[in-house]
Amino acid sequence: MITKDFLYQNPTPHPIRFLCTEIVLPEFQHPEKPYIILKFMGEMFTVEMGMSPSGNIRRIVNYLEKFDTVVENTEKYENELSKRIKETEKLLNEGSDLSRRVVELENKKEELMNLIRFSDAFAQEPEVTWND
Repeated sequence: MITKDFLYQNPTPHPIRFLCTEIVLPEFQHPEKPYIILKFMGEMFTVEMGMSPSGNIRRIVNYLEKFDTVVENTEKYENELSKRIKETEKLLNEGSDLSRRVVELENKKEELMNLIRFSDAFAQEPEVTWND
C-alpha cells in the first residue's frame, strides 16, 4: 500500500512493480504535495498522491487508464516546442541577416554622402573679385 509513511521514506526500499510500471519515490519529496514517479519504458511520469492508501492506488490506476492521452499530449507538446524552437532559430538567423544588411546600407549611405560633399565642393564657383 502507498501510505504516508511509504511516501516520505527515502530512498525507495526496493523496486515496486505495478501494472507494468515501476514506482519510484523522488529524491526529495514535497512536504505538502507528495508524489511518486512511474517509470514506464524508460520514461518517467509524476503522479500526485494524497494521504489515503486506497485513494493513492486509485490515482495510479486512473493515471494509467488515461496514459494514452498523457503520451499523446506529451508528444503534441514536444512537437509544439520543437516547432517553436525552429521558428525562433529562423528569426535569430533572419535577425543576423537584417543586421548585416543594415550595416551594408549604412556604409552605402556614408559613401553617397561623401560623393555629395565631394561634388558640392567642386560645384561651387570660386568667388571672383575684380581689381579695378
